[in-house]
This record gives sequence, C-alpha cells and structure tokens, in this order.
Amino acid sequence: MNEFFLYGLYLLLSLTLIIASFYDHKKRSIWYLLFVPVFIAAAFINVYFYGFIIFTLFSVLLFLCLFTATSTRFYVAAYGITASVGTMFIIFFNSYSLIPWMVEVIFSGMVIGERLFGVGDIKAILAVIFSLAPEYETFSYSTVHIPSSIIFFLNLGITSVCALIFSLFYTFMVTGVFSYSAEVGESDHVDTDRFRIFYHHDKRYVSYKIPFTIFITGAFFITLVSLKLSLLI
Repeated sequence: MNEFFLYGLYLLLSLTLIIASFYDHKKRSIWYLLFVPVFIAAAFINVYFYGFIIFTLFSVLLFLCLFTATSTRFYVAAYGITASVGTMFIIFFNSYSLIPWMVEVIFSGMVIGERLFGVGDIKAILAVIFSLAPEYETFSYSTVHIPSSIIFFLNLGITSVCALIFSLFYTFMVTGVFSYSAEVGESDHVDTDRFRIFYHHDKRYVSYKIPFTIFITGAFFITLVSLKLSLLI
C-alpha cells in the first residue's frame, strides 16, 4: 500500500516539476503555491507510512519560511531558528533523517538574497528531497549505501554544470560574446524575460537568467531512475 502512495507522489511531483519547468522557461517565474500539494502529499506519506514525524514537521516549517521575503532579516532569523532547532530535534529523535534534513538546510540557506537560486528553485529542490525521504537507504550498489538526498545533490551538481555551459553558449549566440555576462549598447534591444540588465562602470551588461527548474527536474528524473535501477543490481 505504501508503495502505491509513494509512486503516486512521484507522479504528482513529476507533473509539478514539468509544469514549473515550462513556466520557468517561458516567464522565469513559478506560481508560489505550485509545490504546496506535493508537500502536503509527501507529509502524509512520510508521517503515516514511515513515521518521519520530526523530520516532516521541521521540513514543512523550512518550506513555509520560503513564503517570506528571503532578503530580509526575518527570513534569516526564521531560517536560522528552524535549522538549528530542527537539527537538534532530528539528531535526538529522527537521526536516520539527518542527512536529507541537512541537504534541505543547505539549499534553504542558498536562497538568501536570491543570488544563487530563486525561491521557486529552492521550493522545487525541497519538494524533491522531502518526497525522496522514504528512499533513504534503498540506493545501494553492492555493500555501498548512499542516501537518496546525496544522490540527488550530486545529480543536481551535474545538471547545474550543464546549465552553466548552456548559459555560456546561449549568451554567445545572442550577443556574440563568449561569457556569462556581455556588454551591450544602450540602444540594443534586450529580452528582459531571458536576460537581466546591470551596470558596471557606467557600462550596460546583460546576463542570462537560467531556468534552473528545468535542470532540477532533470536531476530528479536521473535520481529516480538510479534509485529504481539500483534495486535490480
């Protein structure tokens, strides 16, 4: 029965990520409530079937923090308190979920100021890690056991490198400059949906807005396939 609900969760997450990727590609924005149904479904499964009560409670609190302005002191304080208190409780009561929790904490910290990731990207990442929590020790090759959150983390690193390479070439194709940022004239038309504009030493530059949700989705599918293939080895 739990496998049936788990596969249903993965289907819901897959559809949600595909929708998020489409809108991230088109508009570089994601509806702020899009991942709420995934979190509700994952919370039910993690608590009812697997007993991840403490991990679920603080994961939900961490997710709710993302609905505040991440560049403010309030978010930093809320994130810091949730991360520190949650870590303490998980160490003492749900130690088996410590690794996925720490991966969630790391990514939630990366959204401060939105310099590395946008809020929508981090919501997507947290939804994936939270949903994969029941797969905590199922990934194994021979005697090596690797938590699914770490596998996703590594796969996301690979797809992020692909995203940066794509950004480099896309900027070159549009501006003719092989760089992550390119100088453009004041009269040059800039697609503000795909490029951000900034000034440096009174010169106008553009940098490509990477639709990271697409690459997060890719990392999720690679992780899911890897988890299932590992059971056959």
